[in-house]
Amino acid sequence: MRNTHITFIAGVGVLALTAGAGVGHAQRLGVPATAGPIPVTPETLAGIWRVENWPGVLNQIGADGSFVFDFQGSLDTEPFGTGTYELDGTEVVISVTNGACSDWAFRVDEIPEDGRVLATYSRSGCGVEAGEAWNLTRLSPSSPSASAIVEPSSVFDNPVVLSPAMVEGIWLREGTGQLASFSADGRYSVDDGGLLGVDPDDTGDFTIDGDSIVLSDDGTGSCPAGTTATWTAAVVDSVKFPNDELYTRRLRLTAPDSDCVGWTSGEQTWLRVSP
Repeated sequence: MRNTHITFIAGVGVLALTAGAGVGHAQRLGVPATAGPIPVTPETLAGIWRVENWPGVLNQIGADGSFVFDFQGSLDTEPFGTGTYELDGTEVVISVTNGACSDWAFRVDEIPEDGRVLATYSRSGCGVEAGEAWNLTRLSPSSPSASAIVEPSSVFDNPVVLSPAMVEGIWLREGTGQLASFSADGRYSVDDGGLLGVDPDDTGDFTIDGDSIVLSDDGTGSCPAGTTATWTAAVVDSVKFPNDELYTRRLRLTAPDSDCVGWTSGEQTWLRVSP
Protein backbone atom coordinates (compact mmCIF):
# COMPACT_ATOMS: atom_id res chain seq x y z
CA MET A 1 0.00 0.00 0.00
CA ARG A 2 3.05 2.32 0.10
CA ASN A 3 2.32 3.60 -3.40
CA THR A 4 -1.22 4.60 -2.50
CA HIS A 5 -0.43 7.80 -0.58
CA ILE A 6 -2.75 10.66 -1.44
CA THR A 7 -1.08 14.07 -1.11
CA PHE A 8 -3.96 16.18 0.21
CA ILE A 9 -4.04 14.67 3.69
CA ALA A 10 -1.95 15.75 6.64
CA GLY A 11 0.16 13.45 8.76
CA VAL A 12 -0.13 12.57 12.40
CA GLY A 13 -0.77 16.16 13.52
CA VAL A 14 -4.37 16.02 12.31
CA LEU A 15 -5.08 13.79 15.27
CA ALA A 16 -2.87 15.41 17.86
CA LEU A 17 -1.76 12.95 20.50
CA THR A 18 -2.76 15.23 23.33
CA ALA A 19 -5.10 13.94 25.99
CA GLY A 20 -8.32 15.87 26.03
CA ALA A 21 -12.03 15.55 26.61
CA GLY A 22 -14.21 14.68 23.66
CA VAL A 23 -17.86 15.41 22.98
CA GLY A 24 -20.57 13.21 24.42
CA HIS A 25 -21.81 10.56 21.97
CA ALA A 26 -22.71 6.90 21.76
CA GLN A 27 -20.00 4.42 22.72
CA ARG A 28 -21.06 1.13 21.14
CA LEU A 29 -17.52 -0.21 20.83
CA GLY A 30 -14.24 0.21 22.65
CA VAL A 31 -13.47 -0.08 26.33
CA PRO A 32 -13.66 2.24 29.34
CA ALA A 33 -10.54 3.95 30.61
CA THR A 34 -8.50 1.77 32.94
CA ALA A 35 -5.40 2.23 35.08
CA GLY A 36 -4.06 -1.25 34.30
CA PRO A 37 -2.62 -2.69 31.09
CA ILE A 38 -5.13 -2.87 28.25
CA PRO A 39 -5.29 -6.40 26.80
CA VAL A 40 -5.30 -7.19 23.09
CA THR A 41 -8.81 -8.52 22.44
CA PRO A 42 -11.39 -8.18 19.64
CA GLU A 43 -13.25 -5.74 21.89
CA THR A 44 -10.28 -3.43 22.51
CA LEU A 45 -9.41 -3.47 18.79
CA ALA A 46 -12.94 -2.88 17.53
CA GLY A 47 -13.60 0.37 15.68
CA ILE A 48 -12.31 2.47 12.80
CA TRP A 49 -8.64 3.34 13.04
CA ARG A 50 -6.35 5.76 11.24
CA VAL A 51 -2.86 4.47 10.45
CA GLU A 52 -0.33 7.09 11.49
CA ASN A 53 2.04 8.35 8.78
CA TRP A 54 0.06 6.51 6.10
CA PRO A 55 -2.16 9.33 4.75
CA GLY A 56 -5.73 8.26 4.08
CA VAL A 57 -5.31 4.66 5.23
CA LEU A 58 -8.13 3.43 7.49
CA ASN A 59 -8.64 0.03 9.14
CA GLN A 60 -12.09 -1.08 10.30
CA ILE A 61 -11.74 -3.90 12.82
CA GLY A 62 -14.83 -5.79 13.89
CA ALA A 63 -15.35 -7.50 17.22
CA ASP A 64 -16.76 -10.35 15.10
CA GLY A 65 -13.40 -10.98 13.38
CA SER A 66 -14.03 -8.92 10.26
CA PHE A 67 -11.31 -6.66 8.86
CA VAL A 68 -11.69 -3.94 6.20
CA PHE A 69 -8.98 -1.57 4.98
CA ASP A 70 -8.97 1.26 2.49
CA PHE A 71 -7.05 4.36 1.37
CA GLN A 72 -9.47 5.67 -1.28
CA GLY A 73 -12.18 7.25 0.88
CA SER A 74 -14.56 4.35 0.27
CA LEU A 75 -14.11 2.27 3.42
CA ASP A 76 -17.88 1.96 3.86
CA THR A 77 -18.90 1.49 0.22
CA GLU A 78 -16.23 -0.14 -1.97
CA PRO A 79 -13.20 -0.76 0.27
CA PHE A 80 -9.86 -1.71 -1.20
CA GLY A 81 -9.46 -4.79 0.98
CA THR A 82 -11.85 -6.99 2.93
CA GLY A 83 -11.19 -10.07 4.99
CA THR A 84 -11.03 -11.57 8.42
CA TYR A 85 -8.51 -11.62 11.23
CA GLU A 86 -7.41 -13.90 14.03
CA LEU A 87 -5.45 -13.09 17.15
CA ASP A 88 -2.28 -15.09 17.73
CA GLY A 89 -1.28 -13.73 21.10
CA THR A 90 -0.72 -10.04 20.39
CA GLU A 91 -0.39 -10.54 16.64
CA VAL A 92 -3.31 -9.61 14.39
CA VAL A 93 -3.20 -11.98 11.40
CA ILE A 94 -5.27 -10.73 8.44
CA SER A 95 -6.62 -13.03 5.73
CA VAL A 96 -7.56 -10.96 2.66
CA THR A 97 -10.62 -12.58 1.10
CA ASN A 98 -11.35 -10.26 -1.84
CA GLY A 99 -8.02 -10.78 -3.60
CA ALA A 100 -6.90 -7.17 -3.27
CA CYS A 101 -3.44 -8.18 -2.02
CA SER A 102 -1.64 -10.87 -0.07
CA ASP A 103 -2.33 -11.73 3.57
CA TRP A 104 -0.46 -9.73 6.19
CA ALA A 105 -0.20 -9.16 9.93
CA PHE A 106 0.80 -6.64 12.57
CA ARG A 107 1.93 -7.18 16.15
CA VAL A 108 0.53 -5.02 18.93
CA ASP A 109 3.46 -3.84 21.01
CA GLU A 110 1.48 -1.68 23.44
CA ILE A 111 -1.92 -0.13 24.03
CA PRO A 112 -0.93 2.89 26.14
CA GLU A 113 -4.51 4.15 26.37
CA ASP A 114 -7.93 3.32 25.04
CA GLY A 115 -7.96 4.14 21.34
CA ARG A 116 -4.20 4.19 20.80
CA VAL A 117 -2.26 1.16 19.51
CA LEU A 118 1.50 1.01 19.01
CA ALA A 119 2.19 -1.81 16.58
CA THR A 120 4.68 -3.20 14.07
CA TYR A 121 4.03 -4.83 10.71
CA SER A 122 5.01 -8.41 11.55
CA ARG A 123 4.37 -10.37 8.33
CA SER A 124 5.19 -8.84 4.95
CA GLY A 125 2.22 -8.53 2.65
CA CYS A 126 0.00 -6.11 0.78
CA GLY A 127 3.01 -4.07 -0.33
CA VAL A 128 4.46 -3.49 3.14
CA GLU A 129 7.55 -5.10 4.61
CA ALA A 130 7.72 -6.60 8.09
CA GLY A 131 9.30 -4.25 10.61
CA GLU A 132 7.51 -1.06 9.57
CA ALA A 133 5.59 0.85 12.24
CA TRP A 134 1.80 0.36 12.10
CA ASN A 135 0.58 2.67 14.85
CA LEU A 136 -3.16 3.23 15.06
CA THR A 137 -5.42 5.95 16.44
CA ARG A 138 -9.10 5.10 16.80
CA LEU A 139 -11.33 7.65 15.12
CA SER A 140 -14.67 6.02 15.91
CA PRO A 141 -15.81 5.48 18.59
CA SER A 142 -14.01 8.57 19.82
CA SER A 143 -10.72 8.28 21.65
CA PRO A 144 -8.72 10.89 23.60
CA SER A 145 -6.07 11.05 20.87
CA ALA A 146 -8.56 11.56 18.05
CA SER A 147 -10.81 14.03 19.85
CA ALA A 148 -8.01 16.35 20.99
CA ILE A 149 -7.58 18.22 17.71
CA VAL A 150 -5.15 21.14 17.85
CA GLU A 151 -5.58 24.43 16.05
CA PRO A 152 -4.08 24.49 12.55
CA SER A 153 -0.76 26.24 12.16
CA SER A 154 -1.67 27.64 8.75
CA VAL A 155 -4.67 27.95 6.45
CA PHE A 156 -4.63 27.83 2.67
CA ASP A 157 -7.12 30.66 2.33
CA ASN A 158 -8.52 29.81 -1.08
CA PRO A 159 -11.89 28.08 -0.60
CA VAL A 160 -12.97 25.84 -3.46
CA VAL A 161 -16.35 25.74 -5.18
CA LEU A 162 -18.58 23.30 -3.33
CA SER A 163 -19.35 20.19 -5.40
CA PRO A 164 -19.83 16.44 -4.84
CA ALA A 165 -16.20 15.87 -5.87
CA MET A 166 -14.98 18.29 -3.21
CA VAL A 167 -16.79 16.51 -0.38
CA GLU A 168 -16.28 12.94 -1.59
CA GLY A 169 -14.52 10.78 1.01
CA ILE A 170 -14.67 10.14 4.73
CA TRP A 171 -14.69 13.01 7.21
CA LEU A 172 -14.20 13.22 10.97
CA ARG A 173 -16.23 15.78 12.89
CA GLU A 174 -13.71 17.71 14.95
CA GLY A 175 -13.67 16.81 18.63
CA THR A 176 -15.91 13.75 18.25
CA GLY A 177 -15.93 10.18 17.00
CA GLN A 178 -18.52 10.97 14.35
CA LEU A 179 -17.62 10.03 10.78
CA ALA A 180 -19.47 11.09 7.64
CA SER A 181 -19.04 9.47 4.25
CA PHE A 182 -19.98 11.14 0.97
CA SER A 183 -19.79 9.20 -2.30
CA ALA A 184 -19.70 10.31 -5.91
CA ASP A 185 -23.18 8.87 -6.55
CA GLY A 186 -24.79 11.27 -4.06
CA ARG A 187 -25.02 8.95 -1.06
CA TYR A 188 -24.05 9.73 2.52
CA SER A 189 -23.80 7.90 5.81
CA VAL A 190 -23.02 9.08 9.35
CA ASP A 191 -21.94 7.08 12.39
CA ASP A 192 -20.13 7.58 15.70
CA GLY A 193 -19.95 4.00 16.96
CA GLY A 194 -17.22 2.53 14.73
CA LEU A 195 -19.79 0.88 12.47
CA LEU A 196 -19.73 3.07 9.36
CA GLY A 197 -20.52 0.76 6.43
CA VAL A 198 -21.84 -1.95 8.78
CA ASP A 199 -24.65 -0.39 10.78
CA PRO A 200 -24.45 3.42 10.48
CA ASP A 201 -26.65 5.75 12.51
CA ASP A 202 -27.98 7.52 9.43
CA THR A 203 -27.90 7.08 5.64
CA GLY A 204 -29.48 8.81 2.67
CA ASP A 205 -28.96 10.96 -0.39
CA PHE A 206 -27.30 14.36 -0.56
CA THR A 207 -27.38 17.23 -3.01
CA ILE A 208 -25.47 20.48 -3.16
CA ASP A 209 -27.17 23.81 -3.77
CA GLY A 210 -24.76 26.74 -3.74
CA ASP A 211 -23.14 26.74 -0.30
CA SER A 212 -25.71 24.32 1.15
CA ILE A 213 -25.63 20.53 1.49
CA VAL A 214 -29.11 18.98 1.66
CA LEU A 215 -29.34 15.56 3.35
CA SER A 216 -32.42 13.41 2.64
CA ASP A 217 -32.81 10.54 5.08
CA ASP A 218 -33.45 6.91 4.08
CA GLY A 219 -35.53 6.33 7.17
CA THR A 220 -32.73 5.07 9.37
CA GLY A 221 -32.56 5.63 13.10
CA SER A 222 -35.42 7.70 14.51
CA CYS A 223 -36.13 9.67 11.34
CA PRO A 224 -38.78 8.73 8.75
CA ALA A 225 -37.73 8.39 5.13
CA GLY A 226 -37.57 11.70 3.30
CA THR A 227 -36.66 13.76 6.36
CA THR A 228 -34.29 16.50 5.22
CA ALA A 229 -31.62 18.49 6.97
CA THR A 230 -29.75 21.34 5.32
CA TRP A 231 -26.19 22.26 6.15
CA THR A 232 -25.70 25.94 5.31
CA ALA A 233 -22.74 28.30 4.85
CA ALA A 234 -20.58 25.32 3.88
CA VAL A 235 -16.97 26.19 3.01
CA VAL A 236 -14.22 23.78 1.94
CA ASP A 237 -10.61 24.88 2.36
CA SER A 238 -7.28 23.38 3.43
CA VAL A 239 -5.35 23.61 6.69
CA LYS A 240 -1.99 22.44 7.93
CA PHE A 241 -1.33 21.24 11.47
CA PRO A 242 1.91 21.47 13.47
CA ASN A 243 4.60 18.99 12.37
CA ASP A 244 2.76 18.21 9.13
CA GLU A 245 4.10 18.62 5.63
CA LEU A 246 0.77 18.18 3.86
CA TYR A 247 -2.55 19.99 3.97
CA THR A 248 -5.85 18.52 5.15
CA ARG A 249 -9.17 19.34 3.53
CA ARG A 250 -11.54 21.06 5.99
CA LEU A 251 -15.32 21.51 5.78
CA ARG A 252 -16.97 24.19 7.93
CA LEU A 253 -20.73 24.61 8.05
CA THR A 254 -23.78 25.42 10.13
CA ALA A 255 -25.97 22.42 10.94
CA PRO A 256 -29.60 22.41 12.14
CA ASP A 257 -31.06 20.35 14.95
CA SER A 258 -31.26 16.71 13.89
CA ASP A 259 -32.82 13.85 15.80
CA CYS A 260 -31.44 11.47 13.16
CA VAL A 261 -27.89 11.78 14.49
CA GLY A 262 -28.46 13.69 17.73
CA TRP A 263 -27.14 17.04 16.55
CA THR A 264 -28.01 20.37 18.08
CA SER A 265 -27.87 23.38 15.79
CA GLY A 266 -24.59 25.22 15.49
CA GLU A 267 -21.30 25.46 13.66
CA GLN A 268 -19.42 22.26 12.86
CA THR A 269 -15.95 21.55 11.51
CA TRP A 270 -15.09 18.35 9.64
CA LEU A 271 -11.64 17.12 8.57
CA ARG A 272 -11.25 14.70 5.69
CA VAL A 273 -9.40 11.59 6.85
CA SER A 274 -9.61 9.52 3.65
CA PRO A 275 -8.46 9.74 0.92
